[in-house]
Amino acid sequence: MTARLRLIAAPLAAALTLVGCSSAGTATPSTSSTSRAPEVTCSSGKAPSYGGDTAAFYSPVPVESTSALTAQVSEPTLSSAPAPAEGLRIAQVKVNARVVTNGVFAMHPEAFVLADPSGALCPQPAENPLQGGLQVAQVDESHSAVGTLAFVVPAEANLSNYTVYYLAQPGAPKAVAAWSGEGSA
Repeated sequence: MTARLRLIAAPLAAALTLVGCSSAGTATPSTSSTSRAPEVTCSSGKAPSYGGDTAAFYSPVPVESTSALTAQVSEPTLSSAPAPAEGLRIAQVKVNARVVTNGVFAMHPEAFVLADPSGALCPQPAENPLQGGLQVAQVDESHSAVGTLAFVVPAEANLSNYTVYYLAQPGAPKAVAAWSGEGSA
């Protein structure tokens, strides 16, 4: 590896490590003046296990054991928010959670996770850069939780192949709901 290539690769590797992404390619010396950037994938952990039927994006799905609380999520799209690092973008997912019957529930943005087609999680940025970001909220019959989630994804990601999961508690190993482009309504 040339000294120039090492100087370029080190900051890029550090930036990708900070945001929870990894590089599937390796840097190799090139004789041309242009070089291809390594493929960047999500790698902020493994997707939660899920045993139920995956719903289509925009479908309301019960996310609580008594089915009193439902949530629906939009298909992830790339936002116009500034990129956190070269090769990465901010994806946005709109969320609407509401109580269908009696009850008061807490809704937390970290209860929603985004996984790429390989099952790797895409991290949420430390601070949501999107307008109308979903906040920790109390949801009851008169108050819905509505907002936008932000996730760090590869710049060229085909987000229609990604899956959004809902966890009963942030960090739980098992999801209670899932939405994808291949889900059923």
